[in-house]
Amino acid sequence: GAPAGPPNPWPGGAPPPRGGAPRARGALLASGDAEGYLARFLRNPVVASRVRPGSAWHYRRRPIPLRPLQKTFAERLLVVGDAAGLVKPTTGGGIYYGLLTAELAAATASEALTAGDCSARFLSRYQAAWQASLASEIRTGSLFREYASQLSDAQIDEAFQLAASDQMARLIGDRASFNWHRAVILALWRSASVRGFLWRSLVTSGRRLAGARWRRLDGSSPLDLAEEVAVTG
Repeated sequence: GAPAGPPNPWPGGAPPPRGGAPRARGALLASGDAEGYLARFLRNPVVASRVRPGSAWHYRRRPIPLRPLQKTFAERLLVVGDAAGLVKPTTGGGIYYGLLTAELAAATASEALTAGDCSARFLSRYQAAWQASLASEIRTGSLFREYASQLSDAQIDEAFQLAASDQMARLIGDRASFNWHRAVILALWRSASVRGFLWRSLVTSGRRLAGARWRRLDGSSPLDLAEEVAVTG
């Protein structure tokens, strides 16, 4: 199975209080106007009822690449983490992939210096190394994200209701990993309940997942998609 993720920095399940009151940081990914979507989310009555009156929100926005570069090496050059487009397609998170690819790049650089060969041909082994670790994760996560991004608000609500069922909660609890998402995505896809929801949503929305779309997720696409994240905390 996939390696275990790092330990939870907040074992109690929530961030520590600051200034006498608990605080949390939230983020939202969108293809545009992330700050506007986040503001709408915070105005939702369910969410607003849990926010202290007069709380100040500080927004920061930045683009997040969601496709790896076609080539993450060149003569005397290795590209890692966000700069290489190596982030989790499902969440946009880049810390774990950044650390992992930095470790692989450091190992390759060390080998290159020892061999006295910093050519692109020698350094290409870095890309082979990260692809061996991450390519299947990125392909599966990209397919999941592409599908999920087409769901309507009502369909997303239905998906969360399905995820809250005892059966799905057990499946997610058994297969989910903080840094490795492919296993739980495939387990969900094999679930009859989830497959029924997916096909219903496709029929309702009138969309089809064409074969070309599936093939486009083979990792060969250039870095042609960026999403905007608004973070508040």
